[in-house]
Amino acid sequence: MLPGTLSRRRLRAPRAAKAGLSWARRDHPATLTPKRGLRLYATAAAVAMLVSVVYLTAWPSPAPARPLPAGLSRLHSGLLVADPLDQSVTLGQLKDQYVLDGSAGPKLGWASESTAGLAVGIKAHHGWAGWFASTIHAAGPAVAWHVVISPTALHLGTKGSGLAVFAVQTATTQKSGVINYIVVAADSRSGSYRWLIGYAHGLVAGASTKVLWTSKWQPVPGNSTLLASQAVTVVTDGAHSLSVWFGTDRIFSSERLVLKMPAPFQAYLEVQSSAPAYHARFNDFWVADDAPLVIRGLPEGSRVALTGSTAGLSAAATAKSAAAPEGAATLRLPVPELVGTATVKVIAAGSVTRLVNVPYAGGDVLNWAKPG
Repeated sequence: MLPGTLSRRRLRAPRAAKAGLSWARRDHPATLTPKRGLRLYATAAAVAMLVSVVYLTAWPSPAPARPLPAGLSRLHSGLLVADPLDQSVTLGQLKDQYVLDGSAGPKLGWASESTAGLAVGIKAHHGWAGWFASTIHAAGPAVAWHVVISPTALHLGTKGSGLAVFAVQTATTQKSGVINYIVVAADSRSGSYRWLIGYAHGLVAGASTKVLWTSKWQPVPGNSTLLASQAVTVVTDGAHSLSVWFGTDRIFSSERLVLKMPAPFQAYLEVQSSAPAYHARFNDFWVADDAPLVIRGLPEGSRVALTGSTAGLSAAATAKSAAAPEGAATLRLPVPELVGTATVKVIAAGSVTRLVNVPYAGGDVLNWAKPG
């Protein structure tokens, strides 16, 4: 039902490879960048997707600097990337982190980052077209992908459709020829919109997409330009497992899919449109290990609690002795809350120590050196 690919992207010169797509051809420069073509091609009954390729299998640069309070040190970082997308940057700076491409071409497709977020858009045109910002590097499979999406509202009487897309795709297309991916999208039409979750697998020239979940159609509120923002978190093993959260609510989960998505993966922040000018805004993009937070160096038997600024975030554990003479506490965090800032409280031998504004991420290993 959701036919395959319809995008043409031109990546930067040293990174070039060619792949033919159904409905249209696109040239992909390849070597060190991720690539994908149009992911969602929508008609009354269909949505088509994009394609991408990368040679790198991990973010090569260190995780973003996250200073810790005195007495805590970070032995291992589980944070692969954390980009709030809230800075005014030049187009050149944006291209240092993302590939900008799509079937719309640079005359119609555009992207810019400001304090309001990363805006990705397409000018008015004829026929289906897409434009995206994709990560240059790849990660996974044992990671969580997160972004906040603010789609454009298309008011009553607007001709055509628009989609705001967050996609996680295999980065092995260059070698395998497949463009398998997960997609979460806001589908906007004349005066209404809905959200959908799906996946696709197949060769570049003929991948097919299957919708797994859709919300009900909702009316566009008032004269809104942008629809309500939606925080989206995706975790997949690329084989059978997929879970998607909207905010802190798990909207979809299955362990029985046939995804055929070889790791590593890349992320795509994109829009697609059948004719009207359309754009979406993206904020708070992060990728982190889907793993517990571990604090070492604690007195055995001490009680550890972590509470975050986000309502409902809490985790607690009792430090247990491991190979080292001092204990380690393992804190399992809600997936949508795998990255943030929290207060850490340690209760040991009747005394309580609190550290505030502790930046954390899933997979972090911290060492407690009796702060304070």
